[in-house]
Amino acid sequence: MTNAFLQTALLRAKSRKNKKQNGFTLIELMVVVAIVGILSGVGLPQLLKAQDKAKDSVTLATLTNAAKECSLLLVTEGSGDNFDNGEDGSNYTVGKGDELQELGGTGCSKGGTLTLASLSEGNPVATVEFDPGGIPKPAAFPDEAGGTTTPPAGGTNPPAGGTV
Repeated sequence: MTNAFLQTALLRAKSRKNKKQNGFTLIELMVVVAIVGILSGVGLPQLLKAQDKAKDSVTLATLTNAAKECSLLLVTEGSGDNFDNGEDGSNYTVGKGDELQELGGTGCSKGGTLTLASLSEGNPVATVEFDPGGIPKPAAFPDEAGGTTTPPAGGTNPPAGGTV
């Protein structure tokens, strides 16, 4: 009886050795890791650029909304004394915690400026200027030559000299 038992145990062990093992080889796993590394190396810079563009768009939209409120006060009340003076601080901020950026510039006044720094790489500062009548020019970031860059397509600024 024990002899038959040993024979069947040996046959089972031998049949297990002959079965093909399922799984991946080390080479196959290394190829997959290399491909994933190449794809992430190509895709990550594009993702960071897209995030920076989104942060710049948020900054321009926030600054444009602040300029509209300021302009409304300048035209209707004649001054910007009541601009953005809420009990909880500024209504026009970008970011949270240590990254919080608030409005700057000369303030809400005819001929004045409002500025707001973006959270994107290099923290560019967007500016909107008011003419002597209190009407704001489009909000934009300064370019390297000292001028201003064009707001993004489909932005929140009306065309110059026209109506929306």
